[in-house]
Amino acid sequence: MCRGRVALVVLFLAFLLSVTPPSFGQEKGEKPNPARELAEYLKGKGYSRVPLITGDNNMTLVEVPIDGKTFTLLLDTGASNTILTTEAVKAKKLKTEPAGVQLTSVAGINQTETKLNGVLVSGLALGNVKADTLLMFLTEKPFALSNPTDDKPKTCDGVLGADVLELFSGVIDYGDRSLYVIDPLEREKGLQGKWRAMSAELGGVADAADGVYSTATLSVEKDRAKLTLGDTTWDMKLTLGSASLKLKRMGLKGDDGKTGFSFIYKLDGDELVVCGQFYGEKALGLPTEIKSTKDNGFGVIKFRREKPEKK
Repeated sequence: MCRGRVALVVLFLAFLLSVTPPSFGQEKGEKPNPARELAEYLKGKGYSRVPLITGDNNMTLVEVPIDGKTFTLLLDTGASNTILTTEAVKAKKLKTEPAGVQLTSVAGINQTETKLNGVLVSGLALGNVKADTLLMFLTEKPFALSNPTDDKPKTCDGVLGADVLELFSGVIDYGDRSLYVIDPLEREKGLQGKWRAMSAELGGVADAADGVYSTATLSVEKDRAKLTLGDTTWDMKLTLGSASLKLKRMGLKGDDGKTGFSFIYKLDGDELVVCGQFYGEKALGLPTEIKSTKDNGFGVIKFRREKPEKK
């Protein structure tokens, strides 16, 4: 009878241990610290921390070095693009290059539209992550951080938008006032190497086994990518980002700034699937899913990693 009770106690203790997870990195009696645990986890994944500043009206600001000049920008995850004020650009003598594109900015309850000119800027840095050249937009109006009817309203130098946050895979911890960023190429080291197409679909139709797209090759070395389709090879700069919360974006841009490709992709070990526009005169933008149909006009190429031969 006694042995039976002991066995029941042992089974009960085993059950408790199975349903009670152990506490890692936490001393006995110490309260959990989610911010510290998140910071340690992201640091282990290669992220670097950028401190956030609390401005008036609980607005969140971040200091962003661009070409050695520090800009104080409003962190706005709802803004699709990063915007700088012309006043700040002139005051800090930031070098910009016209991009030849415009952005229609819609703001306010009355949906006021404003045309903003695009410019190319170099040397943006967040934490340990740097970007060579980025597209931004200029506005003549200052960004007020307090009531604009004040005699001397506080302003900032612009807005840090979702484009940069997506590019650097930004993670925001409002409780700890921190922004964590990582170089996308560091995040996706698995892309490095040589890839050979296994199959392809164009406009919903399978390409021939010996076709231009089914025999395509892709070679990635650091931030350069060589894409070969038939007899043509493009040697371009590789950028990675997010097209949405679920879709990863790959950009291939020629050094002339005019040629290039934009894809969404899925990387799974030694298999890589890219989807986007490979042909056609009209620019289609980015697809919303990895799928090629007659109606969407996108192509899908499935690559397999070429492993070096064993000697």
